[in-house]
Amino acid sequence: MKTIMKRALATAGSMALLGSGLILGAAPAQALSCPPGQIMVDLGGGGQTCIPAATDGGNGNGGGDYGGGGGSGPGTVTGPPAQNGGNYGPTPGYQPPTQTYTPPAPVYNPPAQTYNPPAQTYTPPAQNYYAPPAQTGGGYAGYVNPGTGGAVSQNAAGTWVDSSTGAAVDPGVAAEAAEAEAKDTAAEEKAAAEKKAADEKAAKTASVKSTAEKAATYQRVLATAEKAVSGR
Repeated sequence: MKTIMKRALATAGSMALLGSGLILGAAPAQALSCPPGQIMVDLGGGGQTCIPAATDGGNGNGGGDYGGGGGSGPGTVTGPPAQNGGNYGPTPGYQPPTQTYTPPAPVYNPPAQTYNPPAQTYTPPAQNYYAPPAQTGGGYAGYVNPGTGGAVSQNAAGTWVDSSTGAAVDPGVAAEAAEAEAKDTAAEEKAAAEKKAADEKAAKTASVKSTAEKAATYQRVLATAEKAVSGR
């Protein structure tokens, strides 16, 4: 009987000690003061810690209950703390990728050479001068004595004679012969002057033509050189 009573008392004492321990363990611990931006979390058994708050601002005194006793603040944490100390702050703004523009390389096309030297259209004038036939023999042989049909000429002494008879002609025939000879001499002098002018003109024309041909050749050489330079 004594043994049974001892066991009953021991059991009652153990139960009382266990109950007081549970009551003390369940008592709320003093609230932990957390810095701004964090909240206090009760880890149970009187343990507390601070974790980053889910939202910005606040005084850092919100509480959370994870099974070890009541929270000491008005806030209630409904989820587990962030993994690896994650931040519940706002998501950073979108940063678009930088556009790198590479302009296309310019392609230079030199202008085509369209210069064509003008064709040479100069035609020298035709030579229209015909010199009269040269006089053969001495004196003027073109006048004919109307009385005999012989040619009248002037000898070395200056006398007009009939070539068919060798006799001097009368003064009228001599005057006509002298007039004809004067006209013929003037015509010869005029012809000689015209021939000289024609020769000078022909020489000048040839010089102008040569100069024009040289200029055309120079233009062609210049155009060829410019085309070669622009094609490099």
